[in-house]
Amino acid sequence: WGSGQVLTALVGGIAAFAAFVAIEARAGEPLIPREVLAVHNIRIGNSLTVFMGVVITTPLFFLSPYLQQVPGESALRTGISLLPMACVMIPLIGRRRKRRDRGTSRSPPETVGVLVHVGA
Repeated sequence: WGSGQVLTALVGGIAAFAAFVAIEARAGEPLIPREVLAVHNIRIGNSLTVFMGVVITTPLFFLSPYLQQVPGESALRTGISLLPMACVMIPLIGRRRKRRDRGTSRSPPETVGVLVHVGA
């Protein structure tokens, strides 16, 4: 974390995000209208969606190099090892989306994340 490359990338990313926010704040037609962000529930919902995306995809990101470096599995074997997680994730997300669109979903979105991790 303390290397020059990591710190440069981190500072660059923060600067790019700050520039994006500043440009969007002055834009006549921003990508996300200001009226949408003014609604508390939408702001919280979007934040939770980003959080859940990070929670669900982080294991896939870190498991691949871990499985190759620590136990010494090949890239093919690592991909095959991660297939059960993907095979559980894809149908659950699709099912959840259909239930949400119909308005019949009673379980919180976190349920998908928990089931994905159990499937792994």
